[in-house]
Amino acid sequence: MSKLYITYFAHGTTYDNEKGLFSGQNGVELSQTGIEQMDKLRELIENKEFDLVLTSDLKRGVQSAELTWPNLHIIQDKRLRECDVGELTGKQEELVDRFVNENGSNEKFPNGESLKEVEFRIKDFLDEFIKNYPDKHIAILSHKYTQLAIDVIIKKISWEDAIKNDWRSQIPKAWQPGWEYIYEK
Repeated sequence: MSKLYITYFAHGTTYDNEKGLFSGQNGVELSQTGIEQMDKLRELIENKEFDLVLTSDLKRGVQSAELTWPNLHIIQDKRLRECDVGELTGKQEELVDRFVNENGSNEKFPNGESLKEVEFRIKDFLDEFIKNYPDKHIAILSHKYTQLAIDVIIKKISWEDAIKNDWRSQIPKAWQPGWEYIYEK
């Protein structure tokens, strides 16, 4: 059985985040707060070593990764993108949350994708990387529903449980400088 060691990192705060908007797959930039968060993260993890560093190809992910690992090659993979929330892109986060709560993980966002589809693309990503990089330690810097899909796949929990236990919904938010996962296959 092969293992893939994963440390997941959340991208820095964006201007949309500060306004309570859900960016989805929009190319939004980090705010000054987000830039400072990534500078602080770089300091917190300066002694951690990774075989690969990966991020989505969305601007906030790339910017966060480049600030955190300025001297490393960073691989962009579009499978690590945030959920495409379609018509709810750029709308209030609470509208996205309400849609998920009312419709579950199988229902597609209007003109977007479902959480189950996010799970399938993250599973495809994990399967490729465990095959090509068995027993390696990778850093993934990405988005909310990307991390929740990793929770669903690796912890073998439902989307409902992943959402209910998401650190972003805790008061205060239970952010940490990296979440550790082991993917086995």
